[in-house]
Amino acid sequence: MATASVIEEANERECSVCHEEFREPKVLPCGHLLCRHCLLSWLQSQPQAHCPLCRCVIVEGGAGQGGASSVEVMVEGFPTDLAMAALVEAQRLLSKDHRCCVCEDVAATSLCLHCGDTLCKACTRVHGKLSVSKHHRVEDLTSLTAEQLTASRPSTCAAHPEETCKLFCPSHGLSVCVLCASSKHRGCPQLKDLQEKTEEARALLAEMAARLSAGEAEIERAIGELERHLQDTETRTKKSVAQMEADLDRLQAALNACRRRIGQLAEGATSDDREAVQDGKNFLLQKRSKLTSHKAVIERAKGSKKGDVVNDMMSSMEQRIQELDCSATLPANAKVISKVSLAIDPGVVTRIEQDLAQLGQVNTVPAVFTALSNLHGSFSFHDNHGKNIVLSNNKQTAERTRENAYAIVMSRDPMQVGVLYEVQIDKWDTCRAAIYGHLIPGVVTQRPDTLTLPQWSGELLPAAVVYSSGVIHCGSTAHKSSTIGSVLTTLRAGNRVGVAVDSSHGLHLYVDGQDQGVVSTNLPQPCYALFDVNDYTRKVTTLPLTKLA
Repeated sequence: MATASVIEEANERECSVCHEEFREPKVLPCGHLLCRHCLLSWLQSQPQAHCPLCRCVIVEGGAGQGGASSVEVMVEGFPTDLAMAALVEAQRLLSKDHRCCVCEDVAATSLCLHCGDTLCKACTRVHGKLSVSKHHRVEDLTSLTAEQLTASRPSTCAAHPEETCKLFCPSHGLSVCVLCASSKHRGCPQLKDLQEKTEEARALLAEMAARLSAGEAEIERAIGELERHLQDTETRTKKSVAQMEADLDRLQAALNACRRRIGQLAEGATSDDREAVQDGKNFLLQKRSKLTSHKAVIERAKGSKKGDVVNDMMSSMEQRIQELDCSATLPANAKVISKVSLAIDPGVVTRIEQDLAQLGQVNTVPAVFTALSNLHGSFSFHDNHGKNIVLSNNKQTAERTRENAYAIVMSRDPMQVGVLYEVQIDKWDTCRAAIYGHLIPGVVTQRPDTLTLPQWSGELLPAAVVYSSGVIHCGSTAHKSSTIGSVLTTLRAGNRVGVAVDSSHGLHLYVDGQDQGVVSTNLPQPCYALFDVNDYTRKVTTLPLTKLA
């Protein structure tokens, strides 16, 4: 079975299901590729299908509940790696037994990249002397690569294969020739030069690649921190054991049993840490695998010389890359790592000399996961949410799908005192029906699974919410004027909004990490963080929990 930490791909142009060169390769959520027909049969044969390479789930919740037609629609929704398809097609062409297009019965040795003719040695010399072809680029078939062949082929029009695409139609998302532009696309506004559009798309692909690279680097750093933490734990344990053995040496043979016991305790003291670190490492390796695989797709597209490939790949992959989790955060339920302290009670050594019945002891101090001081698990949203909200990314991303109402989300778990619960606005759009125009934060003091959610947070009791012109305090239906939330009207995509409960049970509003002040006091406990994804705000994602000073 393939694991997230060890993935072997013998041939990047070979499908891992049929073990043949790709035919219409589809990009899976993990970034790996499968032939379209292989993916279709794979999902139809096993609804809970995983990627054959990394075991990531292909479709959350399984596929096929709606029958074969729904699986086909699902498969069509996966992006096609056009850059890989072009490379495979070029490789197939190069692997053929080529004959000279002039002599016919003589083996070809060269290929003219300009006109596509295969030529024998004699015809190659003639081809290079003719005035019409002497400037053509002719390559030896034995050294010509699929990448070179793909790059040499111009983008041709689907309707007129003999014509080269010169323009791009944004209305239809197509690369077209001059003939199509003057006929089929005459009424389409803003036809663009294909080269100009290609450069724009390549720039966007470069930004995607940079985001994936940054995510890879962050995960690499986090893995390094985990490994260093484990190494430090083992070093501290060894030092402690060495000191203990120095004391035990004084007891000679009578303390051999105690020595064995100490060794067992030392191993037990680090076993939980080792397991927790390995789990965290495997989780991060799997995330890195996704980023690396998608990065390979993006790099191929970015490097493609075909304008239509670059543009189509940019369009089909942009949403996918935006939704990928590039952070190095560990899951909220990550196993706790303890701080280990091994020592013999100083008084015990003396007493052991007097009475061998006394033994050393090992003290293990429980602690929260502190291996990565700046990496804490992000909180997740509760399954009970507004009907116009869709959750994704392990229930850490909430996106409003329709009108403003019924868009409340709440934290799954109760809030910890002195911890900031924060979300980032991922998507922002203009809504003509905007009433308040901003994300509405707050808390609810009743378990989310017991609530019937209203249209908007101001009607939800018992809760405390804040918006631009005032506050609704917990236990009161009255709106009280306040300017504390006026900053919410300035929010856009990229801004952060959070809430925190202090030790006096006061609710604080945070914007971009800055405390705006106390919103409500004397909150009943426990509290659950609340966010109303309202009006201009379209999509938010939870951020790592932050312990406040």
